[in-house]
Amino acid sequence: MGTNTRRHEGRYRMGKRNEDGRTPLYIDGSKDPVDFIWSTGHGGRPWTTENTPDFHDRKWKAAERVVDMVDARRAAVERRPVPAAVPEGYRQASWEEIALSGIRRVMVPEETAYVDPAHDGTPDGGPRFVTRWSDPVRLVDVTWLSRVAHHRAEYGDFMNVNMITAGGFRSTHWPEGDHAIALGALVPVDTPLLTVSPSFCAECGADSALYAAGQRVACGPCTARRLGWEIESLPHPHFESPKALYAPGTLVEMRVPRGDGGTDIHTGTVKEWHVRLDGTSTKPIGYEAANVRVSFDVSRYGADNCRASELRKIDALAPKSTEDATMTTISSTASRPDMIRLRFLGSTL
Repeated sequence: MGTNTRRHEGRYRMGKRNEDGRTPLYIDGSKDPVDFIWSTGHGGRPWTTENTPDFHDRKWKAAERVVDMVDARRAAVERRPVPAAVPEGYRQASWEEIALSGIRRVMVPEETAYVDPAHDGTPDGGPRFVTRWSDPVRLVDVTWLSRVAHHRAEYGDFMNVNMITAGGFRSTHWPEGDHAIALGALVPVDTPLLTVSPSFCAECGADSALYAAGQRVACGPCTARRLGWEIESLPHPHFESPKALYAPGTLVEMRVPRGDGGTDIHTGTVKEWHVRLDGTSTKPIGYEAANVRVSFDVSRYGADNCRASELRKIDALAPKSTEDATMTTISSTASRPDMIRLRFLGSTL
């Protein structure tokens, strides 16, 4: 591909040829060379540049082609979306913070773009930025899942975030890839904090989970009324608050008491974590708020559902022994299987 007219004459200048035979090309008064023109020394189209794939029969045509490419890149940058501003009264938070704090009132990324346009269309190709945030939604549950090893390297992890929109409709947000997950969501800066333990509300006297909002501490209904929020939008009053949620790929161990007074130590790799955020302090729902699925060294059937509080992060997996090979699942080896495997019963964990 080439050009037959000097459309850009006056915009470019050729410098003195270097010792290696390459001529620096300056465009629009640039101080540094934008490209270098050189000749193959043979054929009817010997002239080309370092950054364009075309060959030309005249040196000036190679320069004209470089100017065309510079203009095309500038136009592409001008068409690129710009990062969406964070609305006043909101801040960005990670999904780990949101899940651990039980935050339910958020704004999720609706549209994103890659920082480097060259990665467009590439799965998990690089860092992203948000070009549009959603309206405020209420989270129902958050799940972070991993892919099999040979897909994870290219596609990264993914998440499933179920939520209720302002119109009352159920919707799902799907962050695909590690860079999309890293964007997190926006949370109100005045989000109340759940206090350490339930007590009596100073405003209404109710014995309930209390929230600290500014200088005031009150129960859920009183706090929601003062903020003008629905009570379901307050942070979830975790009935068994997780202290940590380990990202997929994290190595963990679990210590299981045996009937003879000893302890079995099992190590494994986290495959996913799941936090359920429906229910309030006035309408509790009886299930474990957080569940972590771990592939243990003795697991033959995928992964076991574990309480986050029973896990501890480690640096390396324990070496497999011949005893491990005879075990079927962690549940069958423990005297307290309820500590290891959380049974699903319908919609209840």
